[in-house]
Amino acid sequence: MKKTKPIKSAIHDQIFDNRRVFLRADLNVPISDKVITNDYRLQAILPTIDLLQQKGAKIILATHIGRPTGHNPELSTELLVPWFKKQGYDIVFAPTMEDAFKKSTEENKTIVLLENLRFFESEKTNNNPEFVEELERLADYYVNDAFGVMHRNDASVAALPRLFGPDQRSIGLLIEQELDTLQKIKEGTEKPFVLIIGGSKIKTKLPLIQEMIGTADSILLCPAIVFTLLKAMDKPVGNSLIDESLIHQGKEILRLAEKSKTELLFPIDYQVSKNNFDGPVSTIESTKIPDGYMGMSIGPKTEELFAQKVNTAKTIFFNGAIGNPERVETLGGMEKLLTAIGKSKAFSVVAGGDSVAMTQMFGLNLKMDRCLTGGGAALTFLANKPMPGLEPFIKQEK
Repeated sequence: MKKTKPIKSAIHDQIFDNRRVFLRADLNVPISDKVITNDYRLQAILPTIDLLQQKGAKIILATHIGRPTGHNPELSTELLVPWFKKQGYDIVFAPTMEDAFKKSTEENKTIVLLENLRFFESEKTNNNPEFVEELERLADYYVNDAFGVMHRNDASVAALPRLFGPDQRSIGLLIEQELDTLQKIKEGTEKPFVLIIGGSKIKTKLPLIQEMIGTADSILLCPAIVFTLLKAMDKPVGNSLIDESLIHQGKEILRLAEKSKTELLFPIDYQVSKNNFDGPVSTIESTKIPDGYMGMSIGPKTEELFAQKVNTAKTIFFNGAIGNPERVETLGGMEKLLTAIGKSKAFSVVAGGDSVAMTQMFGLNLKMDRCLTGGGAALTFLANKPMPGLEPFIKQEK
């Protein structure tokens, strides 16, 4: 049987001496009216940038922002340049591959920031070797520090590192740290282990909930994911967000949970909005979500129920912001839940950009043991699902 070795960053031992380093980061920060509203992911990449520069590297910095279809100026990485300059970094923006190559060959330590990788169709499809080769010629060494996309098959994540030899590629400091945290959960989880899952990425997270049955002692289900499972139980969900294509899988999750020792804990009341996400809000019992109403968050009774479960936990993993960040009145459940986690004596991990952003907004980030940048990636890792971006860095031994 093969055993996976711990994955460590190799850049600690490198001297780059003006070599070009392609740094794939996850700088997918929330932007509103061209203003960065939370810089957690930007702050998280700085230790890797600092170490690379200390070791003489010229950095070619690459990331995606959002889910653009074609070129969208509202999601251009050029919007990140003022933030880096304010932190004291010498950085220039490269709008095209040709411009990036020219600037990458200049003999200085200026960081070259590429345009949003997802403006290039080949980044997501990962079916164009020429695009990958264009990226490869920009650098002599490859570093991936974008844990939030390690479970994706994007060209710059899965294909590009394979064009660099084993001695010319490495993970960064952030991935090293986040993997260490997740490995501790996988190998030495103290029981009870409570998994709290919410958010709207139903298609991504529901399969991972299935994988965690039998591992977690309790899974606390929050909006919006919970509504697809309720639909699978033929419960009324009103106009709440569901994924009809996953109803069958929802039924399978319920069947597996019934046969396992994992408890699926559903809310007993909800905060709902009338007609749409912008409608007036109210609180109703869990069995009475009528047509025309949408589930937004958990209600006060559920806050108390979930807090009791949190208080008995020894390990807590939370992913999936609940409520609408643009409507403060819908965020009470999220704040109460995070407050309970912060007060618990459990080893607590909050994962995912939106979840961490809210944790910071409520001033509770320092109450958590770990805040991880990647939510879906963390769940994928814990569920032992494929991590295309991690494969090039895994060494196997017999």
